[in-house]
Amino acid sequence: MGNVLGGQPGMQDVSPQTAALIDQDINELIETAQKQAIELLTQNREALDEIAEQLQQHEVISSDEVHRIATERGKHIPR
Repeated sequence: MGNVLGGQPGMQDVSPQTAALIDQDINELIETAQKQAIELLTQNREALDEIAEQLQQHEVISSDEVHRIATERGKHIPR
């Protein structure tokens, strides 16, 4: 990901080693979140496809309809 902190204001007092550790931790958090998002989308592909189909047919669907589809077809929808 690169240098996350970069030249952020207030970071002048942080050593390069500390900045590198912070960057590493931030990158790990981002990578973990990305993996979780991909897994969640993959697990719920059927529900997402149904929602996309409904949107193509109707252009707009209610949040109740999205919730119904997610509940019926989704495998793991966190709240």
